[in-house]
Amino acid sequence: LAETSRFDELDSELQYFDSTLDEAAIRDALNFAYRDKTADTPIAIANAGAALMPLGWSSDHLKLAIATKADNQSLQRSLETRLQLRGERLRFRTLILVGIIAVLIISGILCLLHLRTVLTSTPPHASILTQPWSATEGLSVAVYAAMLGVVITVLLHYLGGSYFRPGLLSLWSTLFASLPMLWFMHRWLLLPRGHTFSSAFGLNIRKLGISRLVVISLAVFAVDAGGTLLISWMGWHLGLESHWSQGLQERMIFGHWQSTLLGMVNVAVWGPIFEELGFRGLVYTSLRARFRPLTSALLCAGLFSVLHPYSLVGFLSVFWSGLVLAFAFERFRSLLPGIVVHMLSNTIAVSTVLLFYR
Repeated sequence: LAETSRFDELDSELQYFDSTLDEAAIRDALNFAYRDKTADTPIAIANAGAALMPLGWSSDHLKLAIATKADNQSLQRSLETRLQLRGERLRFRTLILVGIIAVLIISGILCLLHLRTVLTSTPPHASILTQPWSATEGLSVAVYAAMLGVVITVLLHYLGGSYFRPGLLSLWSTLFASLPMLWFMHRWLLLPRGHTFSSAFGLNIRKLGISRLVVISLAVFAVDAGGTLLISWMGWHLGLESHWSQGLQERMIFGHWQSTLLGMVNVAVWGPIFEELGFRGLVYTSLRARFRPLTSALLCAGLFSVLHPYSLVGFLSVFWSGLVLAFAFERFRSLLPGIVVHMLSNTIAVSTVLLFYR
């Protein structure tokens, strides 16, 4: 928020930084570095707050902003040199990350080109898509689940402990907020039709086959990631790219490593599982009971992207992913490939934050 000069939002967030002396010192450091009014914050307090930040790019950048504001030229040069050396290491990490993504995309393209039989053969098991519940039933469950999920999320936010050292309830909010959805789906939609989650959404790995799952997941990932890269490239050329700091999760950068690792599980495991069950399993199936598959996929992807409020490029990227994942569920009658692809995408996103800013 400070980097993007969104000071009203920054002030709103920093008002909670009073529960400990450490948080108050970090708040003073941010105010000293980025706000025009610095008379109320001594330089010693600002430096102490910056020193409390975990070592990394963000810490050095904040210290550099403070040194610049205090006109400490020797410290400026030292920090600029450190940032330059860190940048060289980050360049190497970038090449590794790009290489991994490239291998995954190329492998997926090969699966699309040379394994058509595996990709186009009829799925060996049934799905709820063959006999879906009514749109009214499904969307009613989605609304009830969403309302309770929001309430649970808000409660966990207030009961989750301090900002930088939150408890497990707060860090795994996606898991706990999704439990009502699972119960409603089981009790009102699946059980009356004699379904389980496994039979309805093709979650049986043995029936799908591990090799088939790998092939399909790589192919879907190639389409998903390729479209996302194209959207990002076009947005960059059109000048629509967002500020580098938008979309970053502060706890991943500034939090304790234990909190960071637990937060990674929430983003890379619980998020993909329950978002696929919720959006593709519940919402898409409900819409498909009334509309054609393409219309249902468009509506579901639109809702999916609206609930991920990023920049315009980010919105389009999430919308594209929603379309691809809905198509994967429609074609292969299983949520497993979508879950795997979603996990891969979220893991890459989290890894990017940790590699560059931690």
